[in-house]
Amino acid sequence: MDEDFKTILIIEDDAGLNELLSERIEESGYKTICMLNPNDAIEWLTKHTPFLITLDYSLPGMNGEEFIHALRKKKIHIPPFIVSTGQ
Repeated sequence: MDEDFKTILIIEDDAGLNELLSERIEESGYKTICMLNPNDAIEWLTKHTPFLITLDYSLPGMNGEEFIHALRKKKIHIPPFIVSTGQ
């Protein structure tokens, strides 16, 4: 899990925005993992702890608040996160 220290998890259902965020973040020296689906992100977080999460508030099947509650319910460590929205 030490490799996760400089990893930022991007959870964004817009593939173009995922790519843009990833490029900008990686320019700063961080590794990125991009997820389009919140359930895939929850599964990934059961085995990894990223440095930071950027979280789209409106995701397919759940919003950002529901995502955080799902992590708490599964007792998954919640790293610092940034919630964003295009609304």
